[in-house]
Amino acid sequence: MAGSTGQRRDTDEDADKSPLRSGPCTIYNAQKSAWNPRGYLKYKWSPGVHFDPAPSSPTGSINSETIPRSFIPKSDPRAAQRGPPPSPLHTDVALAPRVLEGKRHEKSYHLTPSDVQRIQELRARDSAKHTRKRLANMFHVSPLFISMVSTAPAAQTLEMRTRLAQIQSNWSEGRTRARRDAHRRKQLWYRA
Repeated sequence: MAGSTGQRRDTDEDADKSPLRSGPCTIYNAQKSAWNPRGYLKYKWSPGVHFDPAPSSPTGSINSETIPRSFIPKSDPRAAQRGPPPSPLHTDVALAPRVLEGKRHEKSYHLTPSDVQRIQELRARDSAKHTRKRLANMFHVSPLFISMVSTAPAAQTLEMRTRLAQIQSNWSEGRTRARRDAHRRKQLWYRA
């Protein structure tokens, strides 16, 4: 304690008394297993790179593959088992995993205006039979494209809105409020 203020001053003697590190540096006291922020913050790190393995490593610290090559001494027998370090210039591209491998669909503009007109006629005639998915399979396009070139009949749209209103009338006050708030948040996305 320094003077009557009750504040502690750090001196050179205090710096020399810092505890030696014996394991990974954590915010917990190893002996008491309690919160110890002062020890963590006051620890004097030696200069250089530190390898601090996870204390709960599934393979353990004896596995040489989990220890970086630069931390294994040359006299360690595990260093000879690993062989020379791989050169980044001589990597084999064939051994690398393929990225974004999958079906690539080339864009095709195979529909004629008469095909688009036929899609619209089929959808207007019987939208229950000629659904977006069925029309997409018939014309080899996506359901999104079908919805872009044709709309559902007005009667079906009205029926869907009536059904949605019936479902919403059964909602509780909490759900109604949550949906209204979500709608407001979504509207705020588009504000710049």
